[in-house]
Amino acid sequence: MLSELNNIKAVVLDFDCTITKEHTGGRAAGPSFLEEEYIKNNTKNGFAEFVHGAIRRQWHIYIATYGDDSFAWNDEEVAGHALIERYMQYHFGRDQSVFRTPERDGEGTITKYHNVIAKFSGDQKAFHWTLIFEQLKDQVQAHEILFLDDDEGNIAYAQEAGCQAVVQGSKEHAALICANENVFELLNINL
Repeated sequence: MLSELNNIKAVVLDFDCTITKEHTGGRAAGPSFLEEEYIKNNTKNGFAEFVHGAIRRQWHIYIATYGDDSFAWNDEEVAGHALIERYMQYHFGRDQSVFRTPERDGEGTITKYHNVIAKFSGDQKAFHWTLIFEQLKDQVQAHEILFLDDDEGNIAYAQEAGCQAVVQGSKEHAALICANENVFELLNINL
């Protein structure tokens, strides 16, 4: 049973097994994993429509994932922020501005995060939440954030911080998000 979601002003999405059907491991291990047909088939149904609905509602939208830039093992692989960027370009166009990757200096070091945070912090996404809460301060309170993730520990952490989930209980929420390839279509109906 879905929770009653109230007064949402922001949504934070995990990437693997939340936006995607199959876990990518945070990387595309070759060109075939970046082809449009693969991306289309590996994205959960209704994702783009859900994002468009969130934009119409003027929600802040984030992607927070453990898929790190360092997960690319060679020059043929795409990982982390670049992988998410490829998926978002497929869904929203090459010039899309909905999901913005970080700014970097001349050496490639991240100097400023935007609404895509791809970092293997291993801390129930506390690193991600710190950045998100800093960006949303004075605009959005924790109880106004909907968090979608397939990891029970990450959900428990977010719920303890006061964020909303689609079902009560971190285990139940994680199972619904992970196993349901139509979760965004379900949310589109109920939000």
